[in-house]
Amino acid sequence: MSRLAVPQKTHDWADLKEAPVAAARRQLVRFLHRAFTLRATPVAINGVLRFRWRIRDLKLWEYARGWVAAPVGPGQRLLDLGGGGTLPPCFAAARGAEVFVLDPDAALNAATDRVAAARAWPIRTSTADLAAEQEVWPDGWPVGSFDAVHSYCVLEHIPYAGQERLLPRLARALAPGGRMVLTFEYGQEAPGEAPWRDAERLQRRRNSFRMKAMWARFTSTIGRCFVWLRVNEERIRCIFYVCTLLLLVVYLRVPFLKIEKT
Repeated sequence: MSRLAVPQKTHDWADLKEAPVAAARRQLVRFLHRAFTLRATPVAINGVLRFRWRIRDLKLWEYARGWVAAPVGPGQRLLDLGGGGTLPPCFAAARGAEVFVLDPDAALNAATDRVAAARAWPIRTSTADLAAEQEVWPDGWPVGSFDAVHSYCVLEHIPYAGQERLLPRLARALAPGGRMVLTFEYGQEAPGEAPWRDAERLQRRRNSFRMKAMWARFTSTIGRCFVWLRVNEERIRCIFYVCTLLLLVVYLRVPFLKIEKT
């Protein structure tokens, strides 16, 4: 029997009411506003880099649960897979952790580099592909010494063969006692190029880690991100814009102050 601890969690809104997760969510939102929104600095979500004043709760659930499961602080090292331009690497670096970001998108990495340079955050980025047939790490990266590995909704965009190569490599990057947090699309209707749609595939991945990463503690957070949630979010946004427009029309047409000649 392996001594790996592999807790699983599908999406549940009630998680955001748990004290540690709720506190992490508040910290993430406050950090977004202070470090990005008020400075007119764009931040990426799902590969889209733009100005944001909010992050939807489904994504905050991933970030907050991931942080609670594997937090990092001063003197510790975080490897973030696919986090170029996103909030979590910056959040960790602002708390004193040394952060290393692997993302194939050079433009998103450049956005992270600019923010890190402006705030003096210890973040390094690279476009190295750990899912490639040959395992090549960036020069000078502390492979085998990371205290945590985070990756949010990236796996489903990597072909299955690449996932088979990637996951054991990420596990070997951890220091003894380190933790890995992964979120990914899961379920029969899960989108993505290579989603995990059945429990059998998940079990095979778990068994793979039990054999190849006996010294690592692997924490898997399964993000169940259904397409209908995204559609619903777009509808809510449209309703908000329409209501704002109607209020503006009413405001312009109502005579709040009348001046009569005497």
